[in-house]
Amino acid sequence: MVMMTLVYSSRTTAQSISKQTPVLAANVPPGDPGTVRSQESGVSAARARLRIGAGDLVNVSVFDVPELAQTIRVNDRGDATLSLVGSLHFAGLTTDEAQALIATKLKAGNYLVDPQVSVFISQYSTQGVSVLGEVTKPGVYQVLGSRTLLDIISEAGGITSFAGSDATIKHVDGTTVTVRLTKDAHASLATDVQLAPGDK
Repeated sequence: MVMMTLVYSSRTTAQSISKQTPVLAANVPPGDPGTVRSQESGVSAARARLRIGAGDLVNVSVFDVPELAQTIRVNDRGDATLSLVGSLHFAGLTTDEAQALIATKLKAGNYLVDPQVSVFISQYSTQGVSVLGEVTKPGVYQVLGSRTLLDIISEAGGITSFAGSDATIKHVDGTTVTVRLTKDAHASLATDVQLAPGDK
């Protein structure tokens, strides 16, 4: 079995992937909605533990106050400027901590009585995923948005002729998933594995 450290890449089409590299069948029943939901919730939990870094793109929204919704880029000092509250330091905070900080500032400024703030990192500039093993271009790749195993293998230039038939993914939460490489495009897309920053 070949171990791969996996990476985020720009989204490619199923057709372009199938031309470059074998596609995937995970070690789960095809189309099992319970398994897919479990994988997605695991990725969401992993993202919630990640910390905001310089260069990350962050979406901020406040419940029932659509005019306060904005997308901000954290600068190289780790700061970002929000409507009403001004500049805040985000680097090193989790999304939960950032939500609490923004809510505190909105309350302290008497803008809202009980603000319900939501923060989501849509692009990770500082959280990379690395790809190792029998791929054309091993290395560490920047995480920009949601990515899957198919994206990662494609970004790494596809597998080499020496690659085995399995890829092992170690998620940031410590769980491990083994995926079978296959040329059956329909089976692969049905069981493609979602990845989070920090996965290997």
